[in-house]
Amino acid sequence: MLQIKQTTNLITEKLFDWFTATINMLPNIGLAFILAIAFYFLAKLGRYAILKVTGKSTGSSLIMRLLGNIIFMIILTIGLFAALSAVKLDKTVTSLLAGAGISRFGLGFSISRNCRKFFIRDSYCP
Repeated sequence: MLQIKQTTNLITEKLFDWFTATINMLPNIGLAFILAIAFYFLAKLGRYAILKVTGKSTGSSLIMRLLGNIIFMIILTIGLFAALSAVKLDKTVTSLLAGAGISRFGLGFSISRNCRKFFIRDSYCP
């Protein structure tokens, strides 16, 4: 019976600590939400600006949309990292950056053969 009371008290204390920590983090969560919204609209503005600038210099709508979407995703990713940092999830940001680097490395190796075949059509690519 004593162990059940001790276990219940430990669980109750832990839940109360989590609740208190959540209440203390509410301003940071609000700031993260505002940052995410601001970066979303900034990314849309960046895509629009790229479409306007490249529309005058290139005739290809595919290149314009590609550049616009790349800028959109870059700004949105920066906003995600800023929002996570505002909530003090720095380890999460570090893990995401490491995962993105490893993914980019693996993706580069996986498509390198196809890119070589595309650019060098007449020669043999192992």
